[in-house]
Amino acid sequence: MHIKTHPVIGENILKQVQPQKEMATILEDVRSHHERFDGKGYPDGLKGEEISFFGSG
Repeated sequence: MHIKTHPVIGENILKQVQPQKEMATILEDVRSHHERFDGKGYPDGLKGEEISFFGSG
């Protein structure tokens, strides 16, 4: 499903924003914002402590 690719697309867009060092601090959160504690989220199927603090919002 294409909609589930938007976290990765967003991460890739932000990788192009300058200064890259500043963007690097939020990339993991952008990518993981649809992950779920039970591991049924996307795009990586992370669960529990594997999810960044702000990503599981």
